[in-house]
Amino acid sequence: MPVVHLVNIIPGVAKEDLNHPPLGLLYVGTSLAGAGYDVKIHQILPEDIESLSNEIIKDHPLFVGFSVTTGLSSFHSATMSKLLKSRDPAIRVVWGGWHPSLATLQCLKEEYIDIVCIGEGERTAVELADFLQRGSSLDSVRSIGYKVQSVARITRPRQLEDNIDVFDFDPSILNYRPFLIRNNDKLTTSFFSSRGCPFDCAFCCTPSLCKRRWRAHSVDYIVRHLVDLKNRFGINDVYFSDDNFFVDRARALSTIRRLRGEGISCSTLDVRLDSLNKNMLDELVRFGATGIFFGWESGSDRLLTLIHKRITREQIISSANLLSKYPEIAVWGSGIVALPTETRSDYNSTVEMALMLLGKIPKGTISLFRYMPLPGTEALDWAVRDGFRMPEDTIDWARVDSRGPSYDVTWIPWMTNKDKHNTRMTQEYMRNVIRKIDPNGNKLFNTVQTVFNGVGSLRVRNQTFYLPIDYDLYSAFRKTWEFARNAKDLIATTAR
Repeated sequence: MPVVHLVNIIPGVAKEDLNHPPLGLLYVGTSLAGAGYDVKIHQILPEDIESLSNEIIKDHPLFVGFSVTTGLSSFHSATMSKLLKSRDPAIRVVWGGWHPSLATLQCLKEEYIDIVCIGEGERTAVELADFLQRGSSLDSVRSIGYKVQSVARITRPRQLEDNIDVFDFDPSILNYRPFLIRNNDKLTTSFFSSRGCPFDCAFCCTPSLCKRRWRAHSVDYIVRHLVDLKNRFGINDVYFSDDNFFVDRARALSTIRRLRGEGISCSTLDVRLDSLNKNMLDELVRFGATGIFFGWESGSDRLLTLIHKRITREQIISSANLLSKYPEIAVWGSGIVALPTETRSDYNSTVEMALMLLGKIPKGTISLFRYMPLPGTEALDWAVRDGFRMPEDTIDWARVDSRGPSYDVTWIPWMTNKDKHNTRMTQEYMRNVIRKIDPNGNKLFNTVQTVFNGVGSLRVRNQTFYLPIDYDLYSAFRKTWEFARNAKDLIATTAR
């Protein structure tokens, strides 16, 4: 059978993402395998690029497909694509995912990218593979971009599939066990129950990619596949990676209830704050859901209106007060600083809101990420208007990634170098130091975490990050704790 390699490169700054299965590639890979192709899926770190490239070249694949998002992902995917091409110029490199779907022509200018899959890849990948195998012209393959004598061609678009239950996925084509997260008696995996979102947040790529359409798997589909994963690997908990799990509340609650009956709990559900209420939280607790995620984005009403978030400061505070009454539910809340047009007052309001949320929801992790200018978004136009220089090529998109070394806020005139440093350290402390306290967790861990939370909150509140020795101490503490916990789990598993 012709071999197809599918690759997802996790940036080294996001190693925890290695634990989440590459679901997009798994859907595409299942379609290819069903059509008779030998599919090999890889999720790697940047340091694995060299060895995997050697392995792939020896296979003489029909093509190598990359799942690519904007920023460090596109940078490392470009690095590996160039390496493959330098060692075997005949190898076909195909890019898919949100970045090449929204920056298609720029990607096709690169010598190391042969073909771009635009939008959903299940049907496109099979059609492309069939045409490549036959050596046929690619003109008839829908939703791709390719080159003829260095000239880009874009084919007729493929309509979004209404019934996404037709897209199956087979976990047996992937070594699934590394993607199971153990936490005490929970063995968790992530899963997509839906695609897209009906809202139009100005900083988000999803409205452009999915045309503001939300399409859901049926409850039967979700339960069938998660029960299968339970039977195969013993999972008893799920992390839903949807953009918006509660668009259809009846379907969402039916899913949670059915899974509960199968012995599977839900540890993370994405919810909008304007749909959060006491009845919903009561039902989540009743059905054994243990965590929710929400994007509150900003503490400034002006910015919340500008980015089309459709919530207010008052709603954020009201939601925090409500969530504080549900200690059974762990909370992840995400905010953004350095949004285009942000004033110093807006920035201070957002930092203040983050600390308020932390105070009201002690079993919560509240993050503050620096804004990323993403292709296909309204906010990118604002950033360009205010001084952001558009990336000149695919590799240059690395500088929009707020986790990377070349990121710089150039679209906010009032920010000095000190202000930029403070926004970076605010992101680092909110993301990597100030963590939720687990009432059911280890008392020693919670005690130490509480101390670091206090110090970190003071730094963020006062925007004072001189000599951050506590940051390094915390990093060492977490590494030691994780090592000890992993060793304990290994001993327990071996004993069983």
